[in-house]
Amino acid sequence: MATSALRPKSPATMKIISLVANGFQNDNRVERMAKTIQNLGHEVIIVGWKKGDLPEQELIHDIPVHRVFPASSKWKRSNKWIGLIQFLHFNWCVIKLYRKVDIWHCNDFEAYWMGLFAKFLNPKLKLVYDLHEYQKERLGTPWYVKVIIGLMERWFIHRAIKVITISPGIQNEYQRLYGLKEITLIRNTPHLTTTENHDLFRKKFSIRQDQKIFLYQGMLGPDRGIEELISAFQTRHDDRAVLVIMGQGKLQTQVMEATHQCPIIFHHPYVPYHLINSYSSSADVGLNMAKNSCLNHTFCLPNKIFEYIQALLPIMTNDLVDCKQLIQSYQIGHVIDNYSDKGINQAIDEMLQMDFNALKIQLQKAKLTLNWEKEEIALKDLYAEIINQ
Repeated sequence: MATSALRPKSPATMKIISLVANGFQNDNRVERMAKTIQNLGHEVIIVGWKKGDLPEQELIHDIPVHRVFPASSKWKRSNKWIGLIQFLHFNWCVIKLYRKVDIWHCNDFEAYWMGLFAKFLNPKLKLVYDLHEYQKERLGTPWYVKVIIGLMERWFIHRAIKVITISPGIQNEYQRLYGLKEITLIRNTPHLTTTENHDLFRKKFSIRQDQKIFLYQGMLGPDRGIEELISAFQTRHDDRAVLVIMGQGKLQTQVMEATHQCPIIFHHPYVPYHLINSYSSSADVGLNMAKNSCLNHTFCLPNKIFEYIQALLPIMTNDLVDCKQLIQSYQIGHVIDNYSDKGINQAIDEMLQMDFNALKIQLQKAKLTLNWEKEEIALKDLYAEIINQ
């Protein structure tokens, strides 16, 4: 779906692409934001990189998606240099197709990198830089890539007409690093939902009513606290609390082994996003356990926290700046002081002693505030400003 597929614009309508440097799969933030912009009357296409069996063109909730497929993508990626050539070729194809639209909404640094080159060819192009993470401090980023991202942002971040990010911590860091006067905070909140407890986990795993279900949902990958949770529950001296790990990823085999070794640990496969609330609300406590192993984690505010809130789940989190601040300010959970087997189990025991009815009252208040219907107001205001400039 090239630029020509977009209709000629009316004076009030802008042609916009929301660009990701991946295949665009299961990115609810990108989809929600694109839908909000579309509802403002603008023409929006989500543009990504065609990989695997993903279709080149499709319509997702009435939003056109175009996955660009450079010829070099057919090459076997035998080393990092082939991968770099393919990435640069993808860059060129996207720039060639979409450089003449009005706005590029660039999701993360790789997309903003492309936007800068497109703006060089079309100075009238407006760039929105949407930071889903603390870009140069993402986990596992090599030092030389950190240097490149840091320099590129320092030199060129002011080329963006607007900068958006997801947490107050990252917002403050970018203001400190680059002297930006205005960064728009748009948190990764889901839509306001009606919550009903279907007790799906108790039915599936025969969990007793007197046991509290502690739920971890999300990717099963390193540095997300999966290993620490398993170790802590394996050393518990009672079964008042059980652990349900819901998701998939690199650590799934380790999780499955733990379910066979420990009777209070269970695994549930990943479920489609539209079912998340039904499953989340079937637990008693939501867990956010990302390790404080990089600055990106230090200042993270993951979507699972807001999903737990919509499901009216009290939250137990480790000591991460923005997560701790949110939980404590809304009084909707407990913070782990010591990230060890003993510390996690102490936090679990303290959580079990809390007044869950009082927590539910606070969660109901938070739910009515921390949702996309409230959060999208900032996005609407931001695009109104862009259109009027």
